[in-house]
Amino acid sequence: MARSKILVAVSRTDTLEQPAIRRAMSLLDGAELELFRCVYEPNLQGSPLVTRDEDYADVRDALVQEAANGLRDIVEALRQRIDAVTATVVWDYPVYQGIIRRAVAANADLVVTEPLQAVGTRRFASADWNLVSGCPVPLLVVKGGGTEKYRHVAAAVDPFHARAKPASLDDVIVARGEELARRFAARFSAVHCAVPFGQIVPFAREGERSSPEAEAELMETSRAAVAEMLAGRGIDAGAARILSGLPGAELPRFVADEGVDLLVMGALSRARLADLVIGSTAAEVLDAVDCDLLIVKPPRFLETVAAHIRMEPETEPAFYPF
Repeated sequence: MARSKILVAVSRTDTLEQPAIRRAMSLLDGAELELFRCVYEPNLQGSPLVTRDEDYADVRDALVQEAANGLRDIVEALRQRIDAVTATVVWDYPVYQGIIRRAVAANADLVVTEPLQAVGTRRFASADWNLVSGCPVPLLVVKGGGTEKYRHVAAAVDPFHARAKPASLDDVIVARGEELARRFAARFSAVHCAVPFGQIVPFAREGERSSPEAEAELMETSRAAVAEMLAGRGIDAGAARILSGLPGAELPRFVADEGVDLLVMGALSRARLADLVIGSTAAEVLDAVDCDLLIVKPPRFLETVAAHIRMEPETEPAFYPF
């Protein structure tokens, strides 16, 4: 049986002390670790100082080699602790697509990364949204330091499959979340936001569907549906947490109030204008929370990705020992 693989998209190549590497190390459990660096310098293209193709290639190759040298040092330091670690470096663009291409080519089971673009806060930038939208492999975005054990893992589920989410995606969300909670001996919660009718249709706040009785029935129906989902996986119904309100507001509040340090969510990406765009609900939540995020996609999502981005890198990858 092939061992699983964790691909770490490293943010730099001059130090081993990176949150994504630290978090990946805590998740290994016999898995193979691959460090990956996608190199690209957009200002090189069209620079008046680099006018010949051969000059462009020389500078490009020098930048790749510099990254390879740094990765070599990191790998050799890691090999003092673990055996199954390797590294890959490639010149490819855009960087988020380079990560996706490598994850697919390497048959990775998990991609671990930090936010790709520092914008002064923990909020995502465009490259991060594109990676979240397009990555067909479970994607762990490390917002913290990567050193602490997870203490509370929450899985955001939707048993009624509103917003067109397939039932199979909830199964993956719960399975991934519960597996990680067990690994870290952490608390596990399955969280669902039940949205009162009056918040969906504001002008109907006084109607029959918006009565206190209707809201209480909604909460109870939701609790029963989540409990049934959990029972199918042998998980106690006490793990179900039902929130009243819109996910964009209630999930971040739950994360902060309940000390959630890993939130597992499903993300549906819709094809639009030859691009992949993440759903607005997931985007609102992912941007608002400060904890680590594990984003999973429905089965067969790779087929969607392959139809929208090229699957071959811009140049041939270089593999350790370079």
